[in-house]
Amino acid sequence: MKITRKAVVFLLLTVSVTAFIWHNSLQDAVNSREASKFFDLLLVQLVKFSGGTLSWREVDHFVRKLAHFTEFALLGMMLRSFFAAALNRGRQLLSRCTLLAVCLCAMVAGMDEYLQQFSPGRSCQLSDVALDSSGALMGILVVELLFYLLYRFLPTAD
Repeated sequence: MKITRKAVVFLLLTVSVTAFIWHNSLQDAVNSREASKFFDLLLVQLVKFSGGTLSWREVDHFVRKLAHFTEFALLGMMLRSFFAAALNRGRQLLSRCTLLAVCLCAMVAGMDEYLQQFSPGRSCQLSDVALDSSGALMGILVVELLFYLLYRFLPTAD
Protein backbone atom coordinates (compact mmCIF):
# COMPACT_ATOMS: atom_id res chain seq x y z
CA MET A 1 0.00 0.00 0.00
CA LYS A 2 1.38 3.35 -1.07
CA ILE A 3 0.35 6.26 1.14
CA THR A 4 0.02 9.25 -1.14
CA ARG A 5 -1.06 12.78 -0.32
CA LYS A 6 -4.40 12.00 -1.98
CA ALA A 7 -4.84 8.96 0.25
CA VAL A 8 -4.14 11.00 3.39
CA VAL A 9 -6.67 13.65 2.33
CA PHE A 10 -9.37 11.04 1.67
CA LEU A 11 -8.56 9.26 4.94
CA LEU A 12 -8.93 12.53 6.86
CA LEU A 13 -12.20 13.26 5.06
CA THR A 14 -13.45 9.75 5.87
CA VAL A 15 -12.58 10.16 9.56
CA SER A 16 -14.20 13.61 9.59
CA VAL A 17 -17.44 12.37 8.03
CA THR A 18 -17.52 9.43 10.47
CA ALA A 19 -16.97 11.80 13.42
CA PHE A 20 -19.76 14.06 12.11
CA ILE A 21 -22.13 11.10 11.82
CA TRP A 22 -21.36 9.82 15.31
CA HIS A 23 -21.53 13.32 16.79
CA ASN A 24 -25.05 13.65 15.38
CA SER A 25 -25.96 10.26 16.85
CA LEU A 26 -24.97 11.40 20.32
CA GLN A 27 -27.37 14.36 20.21
CA ASP A 28 -30.49 13.90 22.29
CA ALA A 29 -33.86 13.90 20.52
CA VAL A 30 -34.59 17.57 21.23
CA ASN A 31 -31.26 18.84 19.89
CA SER A 32 -31.43 16.47 16.94
CA ARG A 33 -34.88 17.75 16.03
CA GLU A 34 -33.70 21.36 16.35
CA ALA A 35 -30.80 20.65 14.00
CA SER A 36 -33.14 19.42 11.27
CA LYS A 37 -35.80 22.11 11.77
CA PHE A 38 -34.33 24.43 9.09
CA PHE A 39 -34.61 21.69 6.47
CA ASP A 40 -38.10 20.77 7.71
CA LEU A 41 -39.24 24.38 7.20
CA LEU A 42 -37.56 24.55 3.80
CA LEU A 43 -39.31 21.39 2.61
CA VAL A 44 -42.68 22.57 3.95
CA GLN A 45 -42.30 25.80 1.96
CA LEU A 46 -41.30 23.91 -1.20
CA VAL A 47 -44.30 21.59 -0.90
CA LYS A 48 -46.66 24.54 -0.27
CA PHE A 49 -45.18 26.40 -3.24
CA SER A 50 -45.84 23.40 -5.48
CA GLY A 51 -49.44 23.23 -4.27
CA GLY A 52 -49.08 20.10 -2.16
CA THR A 53 -49.55 19.42 1.51
CA LEU A 54 -47.56 17.35 3.95
CA SER A 55 -47.96 16.94 7.66
CA TRP A 56 -45.15 18.17 9.88
CA ARG A 57 -44.54 14.58 10.97
CA GLU A 58 -44.15 13.39 7.36
CA VAL A 59 -41.74 16.22 6.59
CA ASP A 60 -39.66 15.60 9.70
CA HIS A 61 -39.47 11.86 8.97
CA PHE A 62 -38.46 12.44 5.35
CA VAL A 63 -35.79 15.01 6.25
CA ARG A 64 -34.27 12.75 8.91
CA LYS A 65 -34.13 9.73 6.61
CA LEU A 66 -32.71 11.83 3.77
CA ALA A 67 -30.03 13.14 6.15
CA HIS A 68 -29.07 9.57 7.11
CA PHE A 69 -28.89 8.53 3.47
CA THR A 70 -26.90 11.60 2.41
CA GLU A 71 -24.28 11.52 5.15
CA PHE A 72 -23.62 7.84 4.52
CA ALA A 73 -23.46 8.40 0.75
CA LEU A 74 -20.74 10.95 1.48
CA LEU A 75 -18.97 8.47 3.76
CA GLY A 76 -19.10 5.80 1.05
CA MET A 77 -17.66 8.21 -1.52
CA MET A 78 -14.80 9.23 0.77
CA LEU A 79 -13.95 5.68 1.84
CA ARG A 80 -13.99 4.28 -1.72
CA SER A 81 -11.84 7.21 -2.88
CA PHE A 82 -9.40 6.54 -0.03
CA PHE A 83 -8.99 2.92 -1.12
CA ALA A 84 -8.53 3.98 -4.73
CA ALA A 85 -5.79 6.43 -3.73
CA ALA A 86 -4.08 4.21 -1.14
CA LEU A 87 -4.18 0.93 -3.00
CA ASN A 88 -4.04 2.32 -6.54
CA ARG A 89 -7.23 0.48 -7.39
CA GLY A 90 -9.14 3.17 -9.25
CA ARG A 91 -9.15 1.24 -12.51
CA GLN A 92 -10.33 -1.97 -10.90
CA LEU A 93 -14.06 -1.34 -10.80
CA LEU A 94 -16.15 -3.32 -8.34
CA SER A 95 -13.03 -4.71 -6.75
CA ARG A 96 -12.34 -6.00 -3.26
CA CYS A 97 -11.80 -2.35 -2.28
CA THR A 98 -15.42 -1.68 -3.13
CA LEU A 99 -16.60 -4.63 -1.08
CA LEU A 100 -14.40 -3.56 1.83
CA ALA A 101 -15.77 -0.01 1.63
CA VAL A 102 -19.36 -1.32 1.72
CA CYS A 103 -18.61 -3.54 4.72
CA LEU A 104 -16.84 -0.77 6.65
CA CYS A 105 -19.69 1.66 5.97
CA ALA A 106 -22.18 -0.94 7.21
CA MET A 107 -20.11 -1.30 10.38
CA VAL A 108 -20.12 2.48 10.86
CA ALA A 109 -23.91 2.42 10.33
CA GLY A 110 -24.31 -0.29 12.96
CA MET A 111 -22.17 1.64 15.42
CA ASP A 112 -24.14 4.79 14.62
CA GLU A 113 -27.40 3.13 15.59
CA TYR A 114 -25.81 1.54 18.66
CA LEU A 115 -24.65 4.98 19.84
CA GLN A 116 -28.13 6.42 19.40
CA GLN A 117 -29.56 4.18 22.09
CA PHE A 118 -27.48 6.08 24.66
CA SER A 119 -28.97 9.44 23.65
CA PRO A 120 -32.15 10.48 25.50
CA GLY A 121 -35.24 10.15 23.33
CA ARG A 122 -33.47 8.26 20.55
CA SER A 123 -33.51 4.59 19.64
CA CYS A 124 -31.58 1.97 17.72
CA GLN A 125 -33.35 0.81 14.54
CA LEU A 126 -32.23 -1.92 12.18
CA SER A 127 -34.11 -0.20 9.35
CA ASP A 128 -31.81 2.82 9.76
CA VAL A 129 -28.75 0.57 9.42
CA ALA A 130 -30.22 -0.67 6.13
CA LEU A 131 -30.97 2.90 5.00
CA ASP A 132 -27.49 4.10 5.98
CA SER A 133 -25.86 1.16 4.21
CA SER A 134 -27.95 1.89 1.10
CA GLY A 135 -26.75 5.47 1.16
CA ALA A 136 -23.15 4.30 1.47
CA LEU A 137 -23.61 1.87 -1.41
CA MET A 138 -25.06 4.67 -3.55
CA GLY A 139 -22.06 6.90 -2.77
CA ILE A 140 -19.65 4.08 -3.57
CA LEU A 141 -21.42 3.38 -6.87
CA VAL A 142 -21.22 7.07 -7.78
CA VAL A 143 -17.44 6.91 -7.28
CA GLU A 144 -17.31 3.70 -9.32
CA LEU A 145 -19.18 5.45 -12.13
CA LEU A 146 -16.83 8.44 -11.94
CA PHE A 147 -13.81 6.13 -12.10
CA TYR A 148 -15.32 4.35 -15.09
CA LEU A 149 -15.93 7.62 -16.94
CA LEU A 150 -12.52 9.00 -15.98
CA TYR A 151 -10.62 5.95 -17.19
CA ARG A 152 -12.86 5.49 -20.22
CA PHE A 153 -12.26 8.98 -21.58
CA LEU A 154 -8.87 9.77 -20.01
CA PRO A 155 -6.94 6.48 -20.22
CA THR A 156 -3.68 7.93 -18.89
CA ALA A 157 -5.26 9.63 -15.86
CA ASP A 158 -4.30 8.41 -12.40
